[in-house]
Amino acid sequence: MNRAYYVLLALGLGLIVAALLREPATQQSPTLAAAEKPRYEVRGAQWRSFDSEGELRLRGSAAAIDYYDDDSARMREFEVSIAGREGTPWRATAPEGYAPGGGDTRLQLRGGVEGQGAWPDGVPLQFRTPELWIDAQQETLATEAEVEVLGTLRQGRSRGMRVAGRANQVDLLNDVEIRYVPR
Repeated sequence: MNRAYYVLLALGLGLIVAALLREPATQQSPTLAAAEKPRYEVRGAQWRSFDSEGELRLRGSAAAIDYYDDDSARMREFEVSIAGREGTPWRATAPEGYAPGGGDTRLQLRGGVEGQGAWPDGVPLQFRTPELWIDAQQETLATEAEVEVLGTLRQGRSRGMRVAGRANQVDLLNDVEIRYVPR
């Protein structure tokens, strides 16, 4: 009897130790699970934003927009344009877009951005970058990522770009390499 008692005691302690050492089952908190699912969805969206004088500031479209509880939004097949100089807008498209929410009015394009605009002298240009931030209030496009710029008279690349839309100021920021093509 004494021996059976010690065997049962050892078995019981072994089960307790095994239970304590075992990793707990991962349980997803309800708030995290809810945050991953959109609060509501919009399909085939188009919108325009105007300044205080009624001038078009930003035009956008997305195949789909998912809005979340934290006021953020994720877009698919996203296209946006902001006003440029003399009616020539800056346009950009990307497979994905993101609006951070929390009072931030900027929009991020990501997943491979392709865009077009014009150099300050009016010569058209195209650009490619992995991501791009659009600020409709400041009427700017900006990235710190690698940018490839293509045009008829000049081509190049840089790490980072900032465009002031209506002023049509184009700043290539770091490690700039430009090749000019003679006329």
